[in-house]
Amino acid sequence: MAWSQLKAKIEERFAPSLANRVSIHLTSYRGAVSEGGRGWLLVDREEIPLASIQPFGAKREPGEHDEWSLHDALADYLNLGLADALRAEDPVHRAIAFIDRRLGRRRFEELELPASEHPLVLRLYRLRAEVEGWGATGAGAA
Repeated sequence: MAWSQLKAKIEERFAPSLANRVSIHLTSYRGAVSEGGRGWLLVDREEIPLASIQPFGAKREPGEHDEWSLHDALADYLNLGLADALRAEDPVHRAIAFIDRRLGRRRFEELELPASEHPLVLRLYRLRAEVEGWGATGAGAA
């Protein structure tokens, strides 16, 4: 799927309260030494990295993405139910699930995040709680 289509499909899943505050971006640097790219969320004009240029063959930690794996992760997200996204292994899936319009107040307030949760997930959990005025519990409430 082309990036422009994927971007539109992901962003249309964002909660209406976040429509003008959050956007997702991906860029490629062709002709550069590493031929890589990067991805990020823009939240209130602040960049939150999602993917970075990585050396060829470099081992990635769970939740780290390069340009291509981020594209694949976002495409996979479109096929996940909300419950599956919230318990997915990939932190990008879990993080986007917290800003997904399908996540309602009751389910949100029932969730408890572990203290070891990925910083991206915690960030978007707190953002959604703040924007909606919902109670945050667990590790994300700090």
